Amino acid sequence: MATETVYARYSAYRKPAYRLMTLIEKNSDKLVVTKISKNEESLDHLASLVNKYNKLAALDLPFELIQPDQMDNKATFDYIPGLRLDKKVIDLAIEDKLDELHSVIDMVLSAIDSLSKKNVKNTDYTDLIGNTFTSDTTHIKIGYFDFNLDNFIEYKDSIYLIDYEWLFDFSLPISFVQSRFFYYLTQQLSQVYKTKASEACPVIGIGDHGFIHEKTYERYKKYLKHLPETYIAEQHLQNYVKVNESPIDKNSDFTTYSRHTQPIYPSLINRAEHNEHRSQEQHEENTALRKQLSEASKELEATKHELQIATAEIHRIKSSKAWRALSKARRTLTRR
Repeated sequence: MATETVYARYSAYRKPAYRLMTLIEKNSDKLVVTKISKNEESLDHLASLVNKYNKLAALDLPFELIQPDQMDNKATFDYIPGLRLDKKVIDLAIEDKLDELHSVIDMVLSAIDSLSKKNVKNTDYTDLIGNTFTSDTTHIKIGYFDFNLDNFIEYKDSIYLIDYEWLFDFSLPISFVQSRFFYYLTQQLSQVYKTKASEACPVIGIGDHGFIHEKTYERYKKYLKHLPETYIAEQHLQNYVKVNESPIDKNSDFTTYSRHTQPIYPSLINRAEHNEHRSQEQHEENTALRKQLSEASKELEATKHELQIATAEIHRIKSSKAWRALSKARRTLTRR
């Protein structure tokens, strides 16, 4: 049976050394994830995935890893179905299940803490994230920073880390790794808490960047204090990877906190109802337009048929003896 590609993504925005294509392919009933190097510059980056897996697998981490099978310019992984943890925490936020939401956060923080190492003087990481965290001498002993929840999948009572592409040989400041996790988490939860803000669900806004439940803020605020530095470090990191580098913006409002007990914008439910109503109106309009088009098409066909009949009649008249006699008489009169 032929292999069917069900998903494809090419990281053309990256520098050639990090540019890979990711495919999800279906063969019979089995799905496989394949990463492909499309140029010579990225072959080393692809080849490093096996070594990165071995480094992480040697650690006592609270999640499973997917082992790559590498051959030439490809690395394949088993496809893991299940629920991505970023989607899970959004569902938990919607359902007001804060204890379960905090358990997910604690699992990730515990994994980061288990990798900690104190009194590290290494600053090799500054090419990657700049120098905003050089005062932090507590590091994670492996250079992995991508603990974002969209890299984790929950499946059959296990948690899988599905992407460990960004693992470096140098250690990283632990405050950066922790804060970066919250940098993205607060953005992901914003889509819920901008809507849910109420007296029963007080929300803390971190500038215009993110919105989280007040209880979540109180529980983890020691990690949030590093968001201004993380904002700068993340820009350095993106410039490290991307082809088109951007100027570093050091002006942020991550130090401005606000408390909200009313929705920051109209309810998504109301918007959904409005969109559904508008969708119905659009459907009715489209139906009416299709009907008008159909009627116009019929009229056009009828006009074409009448034109064909008229054309045939003109041809018949011009071919008749009477027409030829009339034409001859007209030419004789013209010559006179």
